[in-house]
Amino acid sequence: MKYFKLAYRMLCNSVLLNLSLIIQLVAGFVFVNMVICYYENEKMTDTLLYPLSKYEYVYFQTERSNRNFDEEQLMSELRAVSSVNKAYTIAMEDEHGELGVFVTYDDSLLQTVKYPLKSGEYFDTVTDGNSLPVIATRTSRYHVGDKASYMPLFGDTEFDVEVVGILSEPTYYLSLSTAGDESATIHLFRQYDYAFEDNPVFICDNRILDEITEKDRIVTRNSIIIFNDDISAEDVQYNIDLLSNYGWAADNEELYKNSGELVGFYFKKLMPYGILTLVIALMGFIGISILITFKNQRNYAVYFVCGCSVGKCMIINIIYNTVIILLSIMTFYVFATIKYVFSGDYLFRIGGYGVLFLSVFSIAAIMLGSIIPCFILKRMSPKEILRTA
Repeated sequence: MKYFKLAYRMLCNSVLLNLSLIIQLVAGFVFVNMVICYYENEKMTDTLLYPLSKYEYVYFQTERSNRNFDEEQLMSELRAVSSVNKAYTIAMEDEHGELGVFVTYDDSLLQTVKYPLKSGEYFDTVTDGNSLPVIATRTSRYHVGDKASYMPLFGDTEFDVEVVGILSEPTYYLSLSTAGDESATIHLFRQYDYAFEDNPVFICDNRILDEITEKDRIVTRNSIIIFNDDISAEDVQYNIDLLSNYGWAADNEELYKNSGELVGFYFKKLMPYGILTLVIALMGFIGISILITFKNQRNYAVYFVCGCSVGKCMIINIIYNTVIILLSIMTFYVFATIKYVFSGDYLFRIGGYGVLFLSVFSIAAIMLGSIIPCFILKRMSPKEILRTA
């Protein structure tokens, strides 16, 4: 208990230095966590699309300037096609005039690409009841078990909807709506922006398509084309070459290759700044720990005279540094949580790698910040410490 009292006295004797140290550490935590979150979210779409790799498929992305072709005719010219899969979006209004966006897919995508849930269950596991089961983005309007009635903007069919699950965050869902060249997996998805979007997005079964008119739905021009299991490599390449005349086509391997290159590019671009911030924060922590130790060196001299060893003085430093680190982590956690909850900025989400980083950095900072000042004191006698204090 006496060590805690002595560490508490050190905290009280250097309030401004402690405050500057906490601010410096929080700034370092924020920046490095942003780099980690960016990496985690880029890789998230790789994980979502991975189950589709059990098929031999290509992603076909049409060019904006070259969409005046007969798509049905083009698909008929491909070899060994099992299914052509698209994404469908339906805008609807509930009984209060509030907008909701419903998203569904053709069977192969619907059965293969599954989204992680924060709570509830997936819609395809619900078989009871007459309502349309959906999974939804987080919103104050709906929770698991809530029901509502929706009607298409241009139709008169009313749907009784039941929310059976809430999507986890950050929320990505397959949109197939990008344009350009050399897409990566992340370009096939759309991220729901909780900071700016108020209308919920519902993922549901494609039986909804049987009850609405074509003008009520938006169909993506891009598609994921799945081939037969026994298709040859030559036929796959033939299909890619044919599709490339009308846009951009890539198989699973190329999509993941582009994804890896994109993640690597941004990671290499941002990580040096993160490492620099980390080094500055660590060196600043050690430097201020040394400064505070020398500021309290008269107290240390008294401890030495009273028979306190260097090892016991290091225990005081460990307790002091642990308190500083914990206060910094708590401040960072509160700031990041408030920022994430109210703005929806996924870069302030604290994920698994963020927790790992905080743990490793904290242990290293506590040990270095405790050992180095005591090592310096060990080289001085109590008389020398009192003389210089």
